Amino acid sequence: MYIASVVGKTVIGVIRRRLTPINQNEPIVEMLYAHTMPDGTIYSEFVQGSEWSSGLNYLVALKDEKGEMVTKSLWSQIEYDNMKAQY
Repeated sequence: MYIASVVGKTVIGVIRRRLTPINQNEPIVEMLYAHTMPDGTIYSEFVQGSEWSSGLNYLVALKDEKGEMVTKSLWSQIEYDNMKAQY
């Protein structure tokens, strides 16, 4: 998804090296953000999935203010398969 303009960005979470229920001691590999658009709309990043392929790969997508997934930001099965095939 192409975001033409973002007026603000806030850290809302983190991605740790391993996605496990008890992973507080795992190193942080990336931040998750909420992006504020010029019209005030906020889109939040979430981890759609992960795959081990020469290391852990995270698939990040967006949710809107209602918590509904933004369809255009979701990884398709073809994109997911292509990502796995690269490794």
